[in-house]
Amino acid sequence: MTAAVSSASGLLALLEEPSDEVKYFALQKLETVVKDFWFEIAGSIAQVEALYEDDAFKHRELAALVASKVFYHLGELDDALTYALNSGSMFNVDEKSEYVDTLIARGLDKYFELRVKLIDKSEEVEIDERLSRVTEVMLNKCISAGQYEQAVGICLESRRLDKLEEVISSVDSVSRAPLLQCSLRTCQVTISNKQFRQQALRLLIKLFEGVEDPDLTEICQILMILNDSASVSRILARLLNGSKDDYLLAYQICFDLSDNENQVFLDRVIAELRVISTAAAVAAAGDVSASSSSSSSLKKDEEADVEVTDAVVKEENEGEEEEGVVVEGIDIEVNEDGDEAKNDKKSKKAKKSKVDDTNSNSNSANESETRANTPSTSTSTSIPPPTSSSSSSSAPPTLVRPEQFTKAEDILSGRTPMGISLEFMYGNNRSDLEILNELKNSTDARVSVLHGAVVAANAFLHAGTTVDVFLRENLDWLSRSINWSKFSATASVGVIHKGHLQQGLALLEPYLPNNNSSSVTRSAYSEGGAMFALGLIFANHGNRAIYEQLFSGLDLGDSENEYVASHGACLGLGLVALGTDDDSCISHLKASLYHESAVVGEAAGMALGLVGAGCGGGDYVKEMLEYAHDTPHEKVVRGVGLGVALCFYGLEEKADAIIDQMTQDQDPTIRYGGMYAIGMAYRGTDNNNAVQKLLHFAVSDVNDNVRRAAVLCVGFVLAGSPDLVVKAVALLTESFNLHVRYGAAMAIGIGCAGSGSKEALALLEPMLSDRNDLVLQGVLVATALVLIQQPETKLAPFRRVLDRIIHDRHEDVMYRMGAILATGIIDAGGRNATISLKTRSGMFRLTSFIGLAVFTQYWYWYPLIYFLSLALHPTALIAVNENFQMPKVSLNCACKPSMFATAPPLAETPAKDHKQKFAAILSATLKAKERARKKEARKQAKAKAEAAAAAAAAAAATAAATTAAAGKEGKVGEGEGAVKVVDANVEKKEEE
Repeated sequence: MTAAVSSASGLLALLEEPSDEVKYFALQKLETVVKDFWFEIAGSIAQVEALYEDDAFKHRELAALVASKVFYHLGELDDALTYALNSGSMFNVDEKSEYVDTLIARGLDKYFELRVKLIDKSEEVEIDERLSRVTEVMLNKCISAGQYEQAVGICLESRRLDKLEEVISSVDSVSRAPLLQCSLRTCQVTISNKQFRQQALRLLIKLFEGVEDPDLTEICQILMILNDSASVSRILARLLNGSKDDYLLAYQICFDLSDNENQVFLDRVIAELRVISTAAAVAAAGDVSASSSSSSSLKKDEEADVEVTDAVVKEENEGEEEEGVVVEGIDIEVNEDGDEAKNDKKSKKAKKSKVDDTNSNSNSANESETRANTPSTSTSTSIPPPTSSSSSSSAPPTLVRPEQFTKAEDILSGRTPMGISLEFMYGNNRSDLEILNELKNSTDARVSVLHGAVVAANAFLHAGTTVDVFLRENLDWLSRSINWSKFSATASVGVIHKGHLQQGLALLEPYLPNNNSSSVTRSAYSEGGAMFALGLIFANHGNRAIYEQLFSGLDLGDSENEYVASHGACLGLGLVALGTDDDSCISHLKASLYHESAVVGEAAGMALGLVGAGCGGGDYVKEMLEYAHDTPHEKVVRGVGLGVALCFYGLEEKADAIIDQMTQDQDPTIRYGGMYAIGMAYRGTDNNNAVQKLLHFAVSDVNDNVRRAAVLCVGFVLAGSPDLVVKAVALLTESFNLHVRYGAAMAIGIGCAGSGSKEALALLEPMLSDRNDLVLQGVLVATALVLIQQPETKLAPFRRVLDRIIHDRHEDVMYRMGAILATGIIDAGGRNATISLKTRSGMFRLTSFIGLAVFTQYWYWYPLIYFLSLALHPTALIAVNENFQMPKVSLNCACKPSMFATAPPLAETPAKDHKQKFAAILSATLKAKERARKKEARKQAKAKAEAAAAAAAAAAATAAATTAAAGKEGKVGEGEGAVKVVDANVEKKEEE
């Protein structure tokens, strides 16, 4: 029986023997007992390492394995991994032990880090081939075990697209489609580098070729990420010309693409679809009238126009590398440059021409009727203009496109989705007007801050419902708005009628400039508010007619009142042209920026960012930053800083240069914009470097505004992972700096918007006891963002808190303002809307992030509160038939009805007379009332005394008569009787 080993000292002594065989024996024994005596072996680890370094020693690999296990127990995993790789075949990756699993995990992480440096950061690194072999061994083990999802993760983490193609190709065609979808989700979530992510997406498009029934919806989503509108239009064209199932699928793809809110991309798809449909119609017309010479001439003109159109569309991709992929007969040309096509000047000019004509067509008065295109001889545009009612009789006949193409265009342009959403929001409006009446009656209209907050609450409560009953029933109360309050009140109409594309312009026309209507009193503030409202209605769905209307508002003059109107026009133009990078809009806004007006310049700077959102800005970004250093107006600098940040929305690493420039600037206002540049560029990516930068500025910057913005923007970066937001800012909620605490609260509200996160609410609830009114305001708004569209069981306690704050007139105005705004937010959209940062397909919404970013600027400028409406989206499952009508359907829901039940309506309460309640009472009046009261008291006392005297006299007369009747009994008796009667009368009087 072998005796148990109690120490490794004897084995370590054998390592000093000259014989290699003895040393080999010692190493074998040490390898078996290293897990028990590693602390002893660690003292002689130098001897073990010396044996490995001795080239003459034949068992160097065993020495390396022993050293590896010792370092493993010491916690030095990098040294343990190095010696494990040096041990060669002695390191068995198939061994089931904690040691092997830990080193393999560390090896994979090390390999991933090196590959990321090599591919993402283009750094020169040397990767150990043995580390690569270990990774490939683990990859093969996953494939052999059928763990294809884990294999895909290894390929993407290690940036090995060649291995990714091998893994997916090795799967049978039936299982390939689910694996491709898994790869797509993993690619969007785990890959932080945008350039490599696009390369992976192009590979996934190519791999869809081997699928028997490819998911065209997913393909079009990928192509949209790659900015390949031509391939999407070809897929839609084939489906629209197919069977009923095909064009219904095309409609669904159009709805999904429209939901992603990329206006420029959708405009290009519409233009290319028109090209295809027009070419088909021209060919059909040519076949029918081939024998007619006049028809033949017309056909030539049309073909020439189509050739010009094709040339213009082709110019968008000129100079770019393309990769052709065939998916079920569809030739997909993947744009290698991805989003870079936006910044190409040639494509931008072609795009501008197509968008102008597309939008002018969609704005025609008879857009609901059958659309027709007239052949054009102009070579400067790719889309024939619509037939005018004033055209001469000699104009060529119109060519009617198929009904399916028309419906697809209506979906992509937003007319159909907006119309359906408006119908739902109006028909299912559950807003309670009594809540607004309570807010109105509980606040003093003379306090403009609270008055404006109630107007904003009404706007959010009815956002997108087109229900403006409260405004119409309280015109007298609303008329108390003056100056900028009137600007905000007029702009609130745009929030209520958001998405009302057909009647939006007509609704606001009486208030717009250059209007000859005499029914409305002219005011620069109402005009500016109306143009801002116009932008809110047509946000991300602008057209040339709206552009021209807003252009006219920018050229009013140099007076102070006209600056107000220009301020609204700038904001409206930025919203209407959101993300289009339109040259004409940029030129007009730059002229307004250089106008040396703080009011106009601030709005123009933000509007430039709205127009160039996600486009990188180009040369005018440098001009904006140069002007920010030259202008003396802090408002303009702040607007420019935010505008530059919006230009780099979603560009990630491409924004690093401008981020470094802004965050290292000496001007704190530009650094403030740099914080938003980080938040917008890395929105929803969970990028560690971005979060570290923001937290560094949050605790080290000397300016409070920069620190507040840094903490707040953590919410934007971590918006894809609400649980991470709570962990990242948990400690900052207890900061001594009120700006940091406010930023932490808003970061939680943004990152956890609409989630109802218990962790977020648990972190916000203690902050309600904060002593600063601005922090309390931010906490209430943030809590409302988290609780929007949550069950009433969660909302009821928060409603009671808000009600108490609103009705307590001793609370600070800023605190009550936050409570009023929160009341409108939690019931937004008639209790049918929520803050939605992602689409159904998982893509981030540009409008939501942009809207929240500008909304947070209400710290400086209250009218920007209305930008929150951009992030509001209906919470509904809407089903439509072939004709886009909503049929009556019934769905089975396993949840309790209370989960979706709205709060019961408040009981109607009579309006209170604030004039009587707040009437001032002078001290002289109080003294006069007191004197009158005392005089009345004396009068009543005197009357009582006189009545008592009369009663006494009557009693005396009665006593005298009694005495006379009793006189026969003697004088003595009379005296005694008289005394008794008098005594009795006195006692009776005392009782009275």
